[in-house]
Parts: sequence; C-alpha cells; structure tokens
Amino acid sequence: MRIALVDPGSFVLPYVSEFARALVGEGHEVAIYCSETKYNFDFLEALQEHFPDSVEVISFKISRSRSPSIFSSLFEYIRLGTSLIKRRKEFDIVLHQFSIFLPVELALWISLRDVICLLVHNASPHHARGKFDFSTYILSKYAKRVVFCSESELGNFKELYPSLGHKKYELIQHGILPALPLALPPSTGVAQRDLIPTFIGTVRPYKRIEKLVSLYEEGCLDRLQIYGKWDRELYPTKARAQSLGVVVKDAFLPGEELDRILREDRVFLLPYHDASQSGVLYLLLFYLRPFIASARGDLAEFLRGNDLEELIIDESWSGVGDKLDYIQVNSPEITRKLELARQRYSWDQIISGSELFSGSLGLLEN
Repeated sequence: MRIALVDPGSFVLPYVSEFARALVGEGHEVAIYCSETKYNFDFLEALQEHFPDSVEVISFKISRSRSPSIFSSLFEYIRLGTSLIKRRKEFDIVLHQFSIFLPVELALWISLRDVICLLVHNASPHHARGKFDFSTYILSKYAKRVVFCSESELGNFKELYPSLGHKKYELIQHGILPALPLALPPSTGVAQRDLIPTFIGTVRPYKRIEKLVSLYEEGCLDRLQIYGKWDRELYPTKARAQSLGVVVKDAFLPGEELDRILREDRVFLLPYHDASQSGVLYLLLFYLRPFIASARGDLAEFLRGNDLEELIIDESWSGVGDKLDYIQVNSPEITRKLELARQRYSWDQIISGSELFSGSLGLLEN
C-alpha cells in the first residue's frame, strides 16, 4: 500500500517518523506531508536517508517558524492541499492530523473522500480542551475512518460527539518515542538510588506546574528541575519557581539534551489535571523512566494497565514523598514492568495488528 501521513503544522514529527518507519517495516510506501520547521525535522531527514526507496518527504513553509506571516502560512497550506489532490490516485490511504484551516481541509475531504482518514490526537484543541470543536466534528463525520491514539481519547471523543457513534472508529495505540532520530532504547532503567524529581514538556496551564512549585516550597520535594517551553501566562509561576531555587530551563530542548536528561537517574512528575494523551509518556517509556501521575487520561490508563497503580497519586499530591520512596525501593520491579510495557507499545507490534493497513479502504466496510 502507499500511504500519505499528513502533519501540516509539523506538530508531532517524532510520532510521524516512528509511525512511518513501522509502516515501511510492514512493506508499505509512505509519503509524509508536513511543514518545514526548526524543531524535529531531523527525524524525517534521518528516516528518508535510511529508507530512500520507501519514504518521501514533501514539505511546505506552513509553520510560523518558517513563514513570515499567517497569510504566507495559509498560502503554503493551500499548496500542500493542492499537491495532495493532484496526487490523489497514488494513495490507498491519506491519514490527516490536526485541523489548521477548515476550508482547505474540506476541499481535501471532498477530493479524497474515498481514502481520507482523520487521526485524532485530542478530541478538542488545547485552547478549548473538553469543549465541542466544529472542525473536529465535521472532519470526523465525513472521514473514511477516524483513528485514535489512545483509549482515553477515544472515550473523550465519544462523550463530546455522541451523534457520530459509528463503526468507522479505530484505535491505533500511540507507540514509544525516542528523543533522537532512529535512536536505540536503553537496556536498563534507573539505578536504585536518589532520583532527581523532574518535569519535562511544554509548560501549559492544564499541566498544573504550580502544584510542583508549591510542593517544593512546602518542603515535600527536596529538589525540582523543570525543562520545557513555558506559556507566557505562566511566567509569574516561573519567576516564583526560580526565586525558590528550582532549576528552570524555559526552551524547546534539542534532541541531544533531551536524550541526555532521559538517560539520567530521574523520576518524572506529571501533575496534569486534564491529560487525554501525552507524548511525554511514550518518551519516558522508551527510556524506561519511572513517573508519578495524577489519575487522569492515558497516563493513569497506562499505569493501571501495566500493574503500576502505585505510581498514581491523588489530586492533592500530598503523598509525593511516599511515592518517591516507593520508586527508590522498588526500582528493579518497576523497570521490569516498564520493559514489558515497552514491548507491547513497540510500533512494529502496533502497526502489524492494525486493520486499517491490512487492505485498501475501498475494500473495507464503511
């Protein structure tokens, strides 16, 4: 089969790269439609270099990191859509992620109606979490298939869009993610010693970073390090954290630095109050790094499903010290369970079990 993976804003290039690599491993050819970007484009370059006969990368200047204006970004997105429409007969499946500008997507949906599928990372955008989103609704309604990255996000979607309940849904579980292109996973977990409490990822309001800062201020954490780009509205919290002595790096981390951090002896703290699905989870799983999480979304779903319920904490996070002690004492057993989970969440296993790529969409019931 020939499959187009579309990430118009290049929001999840490591995910797209690993997805494509597994598809190639199953004998498929992949065309990746995306934006040029200064973040993570090396994943696609490495993939194309490694599989020159099976992977094609078609990029446009859609991302604001590469486009001088929103109008230029829109023009480039129209170019992407035009290219896909011109080549529509080449693809058995077009798997599109994220709504950027609905009129362009509607043109794609009409022209590619026999092969277009929507891949849902979040049932509603980050700026409107938990709310009905018209673009998501309309694209899902007319997609050939609607694909989800996690069980929890599928559940959220059904609650938000109950009228769309039909048999076109498919779960293709999110798989493990490296911090560097084509990296090999470590063979061992953390050492059985003092671990550095750490937060990684973009710092957004729903991730409740202020909870960790308060825990540090109250003495529940003796150390705390925070790595990731902060939303502007959280700058007062960042200033407070820095004044208390918390290690803060406000930036998108280069892959080499992220890889180094994830290979160190750390325990990761994820106090999200709204976590449908988290890419950080699959980074931590790749590196066999333990984490403590609130009872939300696919973080808690993962821990419950892999016999790691002891790492789920209540909303107050008042027992974080006990959880840290538990991880330090039981790190060999936790690592063993993470290793088993890493095998189950390998991309090769996920893609080989998918119905979507077992035959052309025209032969599947709609």
